[in-house]
Amino acid sequence: ILIILILVIVGIPSGIALFVYLLYEEETKKKELRRMALEIGFAAYPNIDSVPINSRPDPIDFPLEGGTRAIEGVVLHGKINSADVLIFDYHNSFEAEYMYYLTVACFRIDPKSLLLRFPDLMFGRTEVEGRFVECGARGWVGVYMLDHLVKPGELCRFLIEAKRIIIPSSSKELPT
Repeated sequence: ILIILILVIVGIPSGIALFVYLLYEEETKKKELRRMALEIGFAAYPNIDSVPINSRPDPIDFPLEGGTRAIEGVVLHGKINSADVLIFDYHNSFEAEYMYYLTVACFRIDPKSLLLRFPDLMFGRTEVEGRFVECGARGWVGVYMLDHLVKPGELCRFLIEAKRIIIPSSSKELPT
């Protein structure tokens, strides 16, 4: 009974402290993402449903298997060379045994350009330059590193790398 009492006395404050810390970390990340959105000329939205409907994929068009329901937190939206671009954290589980967290750069480009760029990629996944590329419908394509959440300070570099993979190099580069 003494051990249980000690565990309860120590455990409850520790659990509360952990909860407060995680909440603080989440709020700090949201602020940093909003700041980074301004730096790269994107808009920040509190969630995927807040992004204008004509600038986000329908769930059926979404390139990743978990659909838009697995998008978590702040979503950044902007345009690069007239392509809609969304950046977000994504959390999904695979066969109830494996959970993954990753940051995705999701582009909507002309489907013909997508087929020219990735002729073997039709509604599937391939690896390019150490990044995974998944194709959805109507030109939506996602780029990510498996099990890697991008920190706000790494966001610009991540976006430049994803753009280099998706949009041919003959297109204009992102401003630096």
